[in-house]
Amino acid sequence: VQTCALPIFTQAELLLEQHRFQEALDALRRLQRPHTAALRLELRAQQELRNWDQTLALVNELQRRKVFDAEQATEIRRGVLVENLRRKALDIAALEEAWRKMAAKERTDKRIAAAAARCFIALGGCVQAHRIIEEALEASWDSDLVALYAECDGGDALQRIERAESWLRSYPRDAVLLLALGKLCAARELWGKAQSYLEASLSFGESRATHLDLARLLDRAAVGQEVGQHEHVRDAQAAGEVEGGAERERHVLHRVVSVDVQVALRLDGQVEATVLKPLPNAMFQLELVDRKGHNVLAHISGKMRKHFIRILRSEEHTSELQSHVRISY
Repeated sequence: VQTCALPIFTQAELLLEQHRFQEALDALRRLQRPHTAALRLELRAQQELRNWDQTLALVNELQRRKVFDAEQATEIRRGVLVENLRRKALDIAALEEAWRKMAAKERTDKRIAAAAARCFIALGGCVQAHRIIEEALEASWDSDLVALYAECDGGDALQRIERAESWLRSYPRDAVLLLALGKLCAARELWGKAQSYLEASLSFGESRATHLDLARLLDRAAVGQEVGQHEHVRDAQAAGEVEGGAERERHVLHRVVSVDVQVALRLDGQVEATVLKPLPNAMFQLELVDRKGHNVLAHISGKMRKHFIRILRSEEHTSELQSHVRISY
């Protein structure tokens, strides 16, 4: 005979209010054929106890009973799967098994994919993380997800650069993708390409992190004394990224401010200059038109990089002279 349900419901609700979740589950199990209302209470208890496998089964059953529509069930299921992945993140074998058991549609969900990628990265599974990100991005583009693509160094770096550059053909103005490409190229010590991508990223969207990455890149590429570096370190410092930072950032800042920038840098605004000599890493030696004998170092502005404007020796350009020097057109 079915035990009277109403007292059990009341008892279970009181136990849930008192955060006695296991006791609430024990009470609900006394029902031989659980009512929909009892399943909703059990769902709450299982979620609080972080029993994610049981929670998923309950969500599916409640959706079958029309308690949740497809959108509600998908949102609850997404949250449960993310939490379940995080619980498995202590063991890479368990994490891989949990990932394999997911439906293909769930594996390409950008929120679930991002959580899985972070878990694999934390365990050193960079190759698995890269594969997860690639599959999710093929299904649906997401700038936040692509930011993870350069967070873990593992596998074939050149292949990842090629893959990211193929995405760039479809999303050429995505600042996050350009930043990721800059990081990937820097990891392979492709200094010129890395600098181009980072400065292109800044041309599409200002970012404190990108300024700091560019300052680090210039230091690693042995051009830390170039005047153009000062802009990026200064902006990163003003944003609070360098202040109190690691010894590497303090060293970069010290070297930049000690550079003799001559009288020309006391001027603000734009002046005409002639290109005397091209230098490595998109740097140029200029002579100021109205101050003969005054030479300065300059780097190309982001817009010139973006539009692939070529600079020839003895060509006159406008240089912006502030606390750095860059060539604009």
